[in-house]
Amino acid sequence: MSGLGLSFKIFVLAGLFAAWRQRRASLPSPSLHVFLVVALVASLTPILSQRDMWPFSAWPLVAGRAPSTVRHARVVGVDGLGREHEIDYRAWHPLAFDELMAWIEGPFTRLPAPDRDVAFRYLLEKAEGGRRRGRAGGFVEPALLGRLRAPFFILHPRRWSVPESLPETPFVTLRLHHESWSPEARARGAEVLRVLAFEGPACSMTQ
Repeated sequence: MSGLGLSFKIFVLAGLFAAWRQRRASLPSPSLHVFLVVALVASLTPILSQRDMWPFSAWPLVAGRAPSTVRHARVVGVDGLGREHEIDYRAWHPLAFDELMAWIEGPFTRLPAPDRDVAFRYLLEKAEGGRRRGRAGGFVEPALLGRLRAPFFILHPRRWSVPESLPETPFVTLRLHHESWSPEARARGAEVLRVLAFEGPACSMTQ
């Protein structure tokens, strides 16, 4: 345990001691109460001090003030009639959705135009392949363990859960939109502001 933090050592030792004293007790023992206090202090200290004490953390990665305007990218599929369709995050497998969107909002924007076209052709194949699988009999979990796999850090809606929820016609291209919206304005029914940032080359995709 030499490589573990002091807070973790105290937490484990207090838990083991409480379990040992509690093993034959019919009522909560004082040692159990001490362990609960240790756990509470260990959890609150990183939050109040804003300093990590592994494995107790202040979680600065995901904590922060909500901005007045939220901005993000959205990739949609476009059929032969020019209609836009949402894409299920599972269609990008084995690409993780959040990593893919981070790449699209960063490195993708710095690629030369021909390379951006190549990238969107590849993504179009992934999206269209997912649409076809769904239309053929339901969108199947692509991971080896299926629904038993560990979820992503951020959960996303399964837009293509049944065949009827998928577009009937093939995608011919993809569009990248930049969206912005205010949480307060959205609560009052305001629309999302959407700006077209990039449209991939049109490709003929057979059903």
